[in-house]
Amino acid sequence: MNRNADKKIVEYIEELSSKAPTPGGGATAALTGALAASLAEMVCNLTIGKEKYLEVETEVLKTRTEVSKIKDRLLDLSDLDSVAFTLVMDAYRMPKEKAQRTEKIQEALRGATKVPLETAFWCSKIMVFGERLSLIGNKNAFSDAKSAIHLAKGAMLSALENVDINLQSLTDKKYIAEVKAKLAQIKKVC
Repeated sequence: MNRNADKKIVEYIEELSSKAPTPGGGATAALTGALAASLAEMVCNLTIGKEKYLEVETEVLKTRTEVSKIKDRLLDLSDLDSVAFTLVMDAYRMPKEKAQRTEKIQEALRGATKVPLETAFWCSKIMVFGERLSLIGNKNAFSDAKSAIHLAKGAMLSALENVDINLQSLTDKKYIAEVKAKLAQIKKVC
């Protein structure tokens, strides 16, 4: 697979603006979340080792480790979103007379719901880290911490749109209730 993260920015933008169905909003939400995590990580790097911030260095070091892991996961989710969408399209293309078509569609929709749900979750974590960094991080990077928050929020809201659209086509009421409970927890960050 040609990973989204391995593409040049202009190449990704051209592919995104084409009529190809992937990458789409979910993949771009995850990629935007990774950019937000990168900004938070930069604030950490600009804070660590500075005498003025020694009292918060241990916390910032831990934060840097966490946001770096989240960044990597969001990059993976960008690719997984494209795969999940392709599986949905493949299921819908199955002949209507196939007995397993409905279950394959539902299974694919569950997968296409899980990826943006996880994206939204990690973006909400970046918002929390960004807010904390805006308070304790290097003051010269304050706008970067705030930008991380805003990008993460936009990415989170975009991911949630993808969750919502997939929920509309699902029939498993128990699964829908579980996802809606998770959505409520994620939205508390806003």
